Amino acid sequence: DLAAAIGDKTTIIFTGTETDAIKSFINSKTGAFTLLLPNITTIGEQAFYGCASLANISLPSATAIGKHAFFGCVSFTTLSFGSVITELGYEAFYNVGNGAGNCALTLASEQQHMTNASASSPGTPNGTPVTSADANALETERTWGGYTWKSITISNNQ
Repeated sequence: DLAAAIGDKTTIIFTGTETDAIKSFINSKTGAFTLLLPNITTIGEQAFYGCASLANISLPSATAIGKHAFFGCVSFTTLSFGSVITELGYEAFYNVGNGAGNCALTLASEQQHMTNASASSPGTPNGTPVTSADANALETERTWGGYTWKSITISNNQ
């Protein structure tokens, strides 16, 4: 099962049949499926690539998101990070929520704006914090990490 496959790992980098098992588990669920991964600090490259039935994910400890990590997660409605993201892989959120503006994002209050990722280089904090002063503008523009979101909430809770 999913809990046994993840265990107490702090880094998820799915490979081989483990990837298929996790994706099969997630995609076998019907309706709104939520995944909470409280101890995971790194989401590896293509970790949830194409997990079409995963609707909600909470990653309170994640700080690094790999290339194509959530690529094609078309059913996403909410994505929540409780820690500051320090590395964001290329096209990490491509087609999340079946396109722009369909998924709500929650970021940690200390989060900084990110540089643009490329195919060979992840995005990193650009030194400009997302503050309460510009939170309203961020929430209005609904863009972060190179993607447009349904909404962006700046959380005061870590």
